[in-house]
Amino acid sequence: MVVRIKEDWRSIWLMAMSFKRTVIGSFPSVLPRLGIEDAIKWAVNLQLKYGVEVVTDGEQRGSLIDYFEQIPGLGRRNGKPAIIERIKPLEDPTQFTKIVDCKRVFSYLRALGRGDVGVKVTITGPITLGFTYAMGGIGPYSGVLDKTLYLDLVNALIPIIETAAKMGCYIQVDEPGLTGRFLHTAMAEEILSELFK
Repeated sequence: MVVRIKEDWRSIWLMAMSFKRTVIGSFPSVLPRLGIEDAIKWAVNLQLKYGVEVVTDGEQRGSLIDYFEQIPGLGRRNGKPAIIERIKPLEDPTQFTKIVDCKRVFSYLRALGRGDVGVKVTITGPITLGFTYAMGGIGPYSGVLDKTLYLDLVNALIPIIETAAKMGCYIQVDEPGLTGRFLHTAMAEEILSELFK
């Protein structure tokens, strides 16, 4: 969204009124104690208690990296995230953990009669994912600066993002690799332009 500031303060006030309250980041994980279903309910309840208008699953599964190992080509080597083979899209993005957890959030909100509340899915961006996984092994790619690695991740993430969007979710793409300057600015811009086409 591009916000255009006008000189009239009333216009600024009206624009501010259109923003919705949400959360950024992970909640403390209560998954080991409650199980996934109740952990998500706990996170949603806490957000609703404080008037959050666009809720998340609370990131109950832990790190913003590990759950992407469902994507073909990503895995572990010596206990660390690594690229094992060429990265490809999931055969069925509706089975991706973040999508399954998002369905749980929607279902719980319906049970509460809170269809007025939006749901947000947070996806780690291709630069952060690619760089992090490449540190443990680059698989068939030429190195951590191989643009194909990141474009393959873009192609793997797009069906997940499209699935979430079709469900009616807000989408947040986390890309800490930008501020960390994992890649040159021009290359990062090209990769993210592909993601947001």
